[in-house]
Amino acid sequence: MVTIGNMFHVIHMYDELQPLDDWYDRIFAPKRSMLGNYSETEKRDASLCYISDFCMETMAPAHRVAGAGDMPVGRFHRRFGNHLHSIAWFVSDGMPELFGRLQDAGVRLFTDGGGAATDISQLAAAAFTHPRDTKCQWELMAATGDQANPTARIEGWSVEFWRDKHAMGILPSAWHITVSARDLDEVAGLYERLLGGRVVHEEEDAAKGTRSRYLGVGGNTLIEVASPTGSDSLLARDLDSRGEIIHAVTFRTRDLAAARQHVLAQGVGVEEVSPAPSSQLAVADSHRSLHVRRTDDTPASHLTAAGPPTSLGLNTTEVPKEVGAGSRPDRALPDTRGR
Repeated sequence: MVTIGNMFHVIHMYDELQPLDDWYDRIFAPKRSMLGNYSETEKRDASLCYISDFCMETMAPAHRVAGAGDMPVGRFHRRFGNHLHSIAWFVSDGMPELFGRLQDAGVRLFTDGGGAATDISQLAAAAFTHPRDTKCQWELMAATGDQANPTARIEGWSVEFWRDKHAMGILPSAWHITVSARDLDEVAGLYERLLGGRVVHEEEDAAKGTRSRYLGVGGNTLIEVASPTGSDSLLARDLDSRGEIIHAVTFRTRDLAAARQHVLAQGVGVEEVSPAPSSQLAVADSHRSLHVRRTDDTPASHLTAAGPPTSLGLNTTEVPKEVGAGSRPDRALPDTRGR
């Protein structure tokens, strides 16, 4: 029996790691279990940034290293630029069965560093799907030891900090990941058939120009598969320029006004994307860094306790390069992933 566990992380790819980490410090003040880690296998630099119970792995090709541009991380960055990259899950049980299921469905699989994996024994630590086969890359890792509880060793980590003390007011277990789709049924079906996803909500949002299906995957993940209903929306433009890919990450906040004020104070602008500015706002600068929306019935409520129906969406296609000093420690933290 296959049991998909909790999501491990989403990867955000950028030109260089330090400016991206600094930007997250300014906006979210994340706690890290890994900082500035270099992987020789993948020729990349990365940090693991926890924002409440959500983990963003910030990543950049190690341009200083010969051959970095020819590795999977470097090739993705060269083709798609600064963009969200992939979703990683822990597999609580049945990793061999899942490996076979993916193979039977025609999904090409790879190990760390991009080598083809035709047998589970060839995996170094995780199985990576070909993004064309699953419409964005999935990273699947058998949970061992305390990997299923990756925040346990992070000093000072607590969901209460982001909920009660940080200006963003981020609520735990109330985030979702948006994946763009040309064919909504096809892409949503991949999450149902291959990862055991359960449809929990469907909607069409005229303000955003999207039609969406929401699926619960594993222990804590809500996936929004979204197709554009027109040609002039953020989703449509992203789909047109980059194809089917992770489009955004959305958080719910207890106080949208306070989150808006905080983002503005960090030099990120706000613009309307709806005739009703109180319900639909885009937070953006010239890099279109953030997307904020407020709805009366957010699907995230399926996975969270009571709270105001507000959400903060993160559309991290670009971030400013010129940022102030971050609050990170001036030392490299260990890689806690066993990779």
